[in-house]
Amino acid sequence: MKLPVRDMPVPGESFPGYLLRLAHFNGRFRSGEILKLAGLRDNHSNRQPSLKGLEAVCEKLAPLLLVSKEQLAAHFTEQLSEPWLYDEKRVIRDIQLRQPRVCPECFSESDEPIFKQDWQLLPVTHCSKHNAPLVERCPGCQKPLEWHYSIFEGCKHCGLEWSQLHPRMNQGLPQWQLAYISNLKSPECMKVFLRELATNIVRTARPNDVIHEDISRFPESCRDLQSLISDAFDCGPGDKEYGPKGFVSPRRLKHSDTINYHCGYKEIARVLNIPEGEVAYLASKGLVNIIHETPVLKDTLFDIRSSHQLLENIPKAECPPEGYVNFTPSSTLLDRYATSYGRVLASALDSSVTVYRSCDDLSMVFIEEESLNRTLRTELMKISGGSVTDMEARKILAISRKEMAIMIMNRQILRCSHSIHDLTGDSILEHFKL
Repeated sequence: MKLPVRDMPVPGESFPGYLLRLAHFNGRFRSGEILKLAGLRDNHSNRQPSLKGLEAVCEKLAPLLLVSKEQLAAHFTEQLSEPWLYDEKRVIRDIQLRQPRVCPECFSESDEPIFKQDWQLLPVTHCSKHNAPLVERCPGCQKPLEWHYSIFEGCKHCGLEWSQLHPRMNQGLPQWQLAYISNLKSPECMKVFLRELATNIVRTARPNDVIHEDISRFPESCRDLQSLISDAFDCGPGDKEYGPKGFVSPRRLKHSDTINYHCGYKEIARVLNIPEGEVAYLASKGLVNIIHETPVLKDTLFDIRSSHQLLENIPKAECPPEGYVNFTPSSTLLDRYATSYGRVLASALDSSVTVYRSCDDLSMVFIEEESLNRTLRTELMKISGGSVTDMEARKILAISRKEMAIMIMNRQILRCSHSIHDLTGDSILEHFKL
């Protein structure tokens, strides 16, 4: 099968724009119809493919145009080869947009208008020829533009034609687009620029969120890109908060009523000023609230308000009350009793004995000495029936490597039957001295 009209891509034309133009010339409404004729799914019609994806699409599409796949792919290979288009380390990994944007002046002046490739890029918000903002919504009805053949003439919804609009005043290119242009010659500088811009865009879009997640691409539903980039590049976060869809993960959308308070374990640890790994023990006692629990701590969602509430619930004292001792994450007792700061702190806070904090966080607390010793002994007894490493054993018994080797040789301390590198917890407890 071949298409009646087999126009080839124009230099600088975007791939989705070319597909739509090809569909228009062949009496089709949407570019997905052309893809279906080629035996492809309609998932390439509104986006730039990767180089690998381009080869697969061109292999199917080229026979309809009576050209080789290499001839067709060659028109797009250069524009898709830029190393900064996709960056795993960037907050917005793919800077190629899926929503259509047009320059009314360009479309009005040309008999055969095209979608330019740079119109699909995140930092490009203005037409470089007319120095005027690209249009994402119909100026008449304000509805978002769609990938529909009518877009070459005007708005699908209200019938407004681009030729009916008055020419806009030359506004000059904005600073962010000038910065983008100046970095084109240096891929490394471009990567740095785009990483910073992407981070600022996401933070500006969601100014009230505690955490900002990496996203695969800019949300297709967001049609206020120029305003958002302006705030992100020039003024910082404004009063407007953009909808969460596309900016936050689906798991967070399920808890939209608390979305501004979602945080990870690192944020909880930062507020409390405790080692990050200790947050899990506080959560296990319900001392900090979990919004979405997973087997992996780094994927668990917490409520940041619960960390502030925890601090409010703990009274503050400038010095230890009588019968109390200070306790910190660096206490040598932790290694001696085979435990951690979070475990001890969680147990102490979960008991009926009052715990005090010495400052605005939990980097140092005052715990009743008798209660602390009781908790430490309980923690140490957990190694009974289990095993410990050589290093853990030396710390518990407060002995040197040589002393431990002698105890093992004399069978005072026993190796585990299942591992020659571990020691039995019970044999360690027999020799533990308070």
